[in-house]
Amino acid sequence: MKYSLKSPPRTWFQKPSSTLALILLAISLSSAVFAQSFPSKPVRMLAGFGAGGGSDVMVRQVSAQMASQLGQAVNVDNKPGTGSAAAVADMLAAPADGYTIFAADNGVMVYNSALYKKLPYDAAALAPLGVMARAPMVLVTHPGAGFKHVRDMLDKAKTAQPRIAYASPSVGSPFHVTMETFKKRAEVPFVRVPFGSDIAALKDVVAGQVDLAVIDLPSALPHIKSGKLQVLATFANRRLNAAPDAPSVSELGFKDLESYLWQSLVVPAATPKDVQTRLSNAMQSAMGQNAVRKNLSENGWEILSSDASLTSAFIAVDVRVWHKNIKEAGISAD
Repeated sequence: MKYSLKSPPRTWFQKPSSTLALILLAISLSSAVFAQSFPSKPVRMLAGFGAGGGSDVMVRQVSAQMASQLGQAVNVDNKPGTGSAAAVADMLAAPADGYTIFAADNGVMVYNSALYKKLPYDAAALAPLGVMARAPMVLVTHPGAGFKHVRDMLDKAKTAQPRIAYASPSVGSPFHVTMETFKKRAEVPFVRVPFGSDIAALKDVVAGQVDLAVIDLPSALPHIKSGKLQVLATFANRRLNAAPDAPSVSELGFKDLESYLWQSLVVPAATPKDVQTRLSNAMQSAMGQNAVRKNLSENGWEILSSDASLTSAFIAVDVRVWHKNIKEAGISAD
């Protein structure tokens, strides 16, 4: 068969636009089918904190409700320490398919980028699904330490020998950053005693082995109620019902030192958008359950339950305040 120059053969490679359109359509349909069937197996929720603390209890309640929404188990996997870097690395090493998600606190989402000259992970590879809740930080001591109130403690700490120590989990955690910033502002030479997790640090303060710690209210609350811990100050913007005699840091004259522990859900940025939306909606639905809201509120949490766009704005505010605080306090994780 002959063809003239005016009438070239119609072959598949001469239709690149049609072929590309078919390929893109196939990819789109494949992604849509995947999103509709998601999840078809249990979801793993990594957590950069130890088991048994306030964050762990909160996240497990949320994960149970998310499982009801998704029709699959959501299993919490605790990986404390190293500023949650191990948990972040674990998530980013997994396929970006929504089956590995991460309960990320403000240490990961805000502080680390100011603490490390070079982050041990790519922050741009993290996509926030939403903030679940936040809880105020409190400065606590054990009754045996003999501090009448926070001013009494600060006065004694300036000249005490040996120096007054505080218990803290990993460098860069919200607990460590808050206490080091307070130490700098108060001009007091506290000594840090490192622990592998927030719960281990709190345990030694309750036992009277270390005099001070900054901890989230939900973790401290049972020990406050039992009288094993005394709240010296709160880093909330007001006094707390759980400790009405303890002043806020703003009352003490410290500006821009309000500090909360908050937990968000994060996935790899390459996760399909429809899957991100499915997970975000499940989280928000879980946080909207009356039983969850009541229980978390009674245990010191403030429900936030924001979507991805609101979370980005929320993070930006914290970055502005806390990057400045970290720089002024000279805190580094390197």
